[in-house]
Amino acid sequence: MRHELMCSRSGRTSAVVYRPAIKPGRLSVVINITGLWRLGWRPTLMQFMLLRRKLAASLCIPVGLGFISCAAQGQTETDWIQLNWENDFFAGEDNGYTNGTGVSWGRRGLEQFDGQSLPGWLGFLAEKTYLANFSGRQRAVSYTLGQAMYTPTDIEQTQLIENDRPYAGLLVWGASLYAFDEEVSDRLSLMLGVVGPAAGAKHTQKLIHDVVGSDTPQGWGNQLDNEPVFSVEAQRLWRVEQWRRGGLEFDIIAGAGGGAGNLLSQVSSGVALRVGSQLGGTWSAVSLIPSRTINTFASESIASWQLYFSLGGRYVLNDITIDGNTFSSSHSVPLEHTQGIMSAGLAVNRGQWGASFSYQLGTDQFEGQRMNTRFGALALTYLF
Repeated sequence: MRHELMCSRSGRTSAVVYRPAIKPGRLSVVINITGLWRLGWRPTLMQFMLLRRKLAASLCIPVGLGFISCAAQGQTETDWIQLNWENDFFAGEDNGYTNGTGVSWGRRGLEQFDGQSLPGWLGFLAEKTYLANFSGRQRAVSYTLGQAMYTPTDIEQTQLIENDRPYAGLLVWGASLYAFDEEVSDRLSLMLGVVGPAAGAKHTQKLIHDVVGSDTPQGWGNQLDNEPVFSVEAQRLWRVEQWRRGGLEFDIIAGAGGGAGNLLSQVSSGVALRVGSQLGGTWSAVSLIPSRTINTFASESIASWQLYFSLGGRYVLNDITIDGNTFSSSHSVPLEHTQGIMSAGLAVNRGQWGASFSYQLGTDQFEGQRMNTRFGALALTYLF
């Protein structure tokens, strides 16, 4: 937000006018304190307190309800932790991207990226990125530790199924930096991990199937070899429209992004429609293309909720879970480069707790895929 400070001097007369430089159509407050004082006005204690509140309001234009608040007065830093579970069990299937679990944590309300708000090495890198150059924006950081597993449709066969996707386990750590205001949000993410037996997906899936009484997977002997993986991703969101009707809030969010690495390289775009309450506090971390980067920003209001629907598409250059190992011979299937995905869900928040459930339905990810990509995602968030 830009502000103008204007001074005029004529002999002994001096007036200072504070004028917020805001967009047409919004309330513009101009207070000439010195002029009023020269006219003999002396405020009572109550008038002084009211004036103080009005002055604070002129310096701080709310950009939504929730944790995005007054940047001029400084943000209250808030920590959070989130548990995530993605599984095709919610879609009545057991193939493709079959399970993903993870824990995410982070901090929001940061004024800048530096060694005090981030680990030393990450703070050093953050200061070198384009996100550090945006003035007037709020900032946040999130970290994720997760495991994902991918299997063919028939998990009871021990032999290699050549025309179906490979068995692949993934263990990944990620960090995401956010810089946003009321209209634009930028995210920059780094993913580091390993694919192969070291990810431990074989043992996790067998344990889960033993607990729920499902068929025991037999084909993990054909999984991808161990290989370090990485991916760097960037995303920009625009809150292009927002309105109220009948006590409900609505908004439309558009976005585009891309990433590169031996884990995944892709470019994507999408649009989302949301309806609910307190939407301004959560829009800046919406994921238009469901991925391993989770929307972790629950509202800090007493109670809020939202329904959302999104459509997205991406062009994938490489995906190690389908293309197979980069540096060694392994099972692979031909990649479908053009992919689309639809997502719908519900999120609720009360006090320090938040929960969400979403359902994803996608087009084929590889040639000859027999069933659409579909899975559900459940998340539980706690603010402290």
